[in-house]
Amino acid sequence: EKVSLQRNNARSYTVHETLGKIEELVLERLIHLSYSLDAVPSDHHLFQSP
Repeated sequence: EKVSLQRNNARSYTVHETLGKIEELVLERLIHLSYSLDAVPSDHHLFQSP
């Protein structure tokens, strides 16, 4: 079974330990999207219907 991880806001003091564990378990790391106005997941909470 294949497991994929998406990293999000990793704490700087745990990043080395986390990356080591990911490599040890041979898990696939997904590419982190750049911060961009075009990459906003959803505007639903901003523009709800009345």
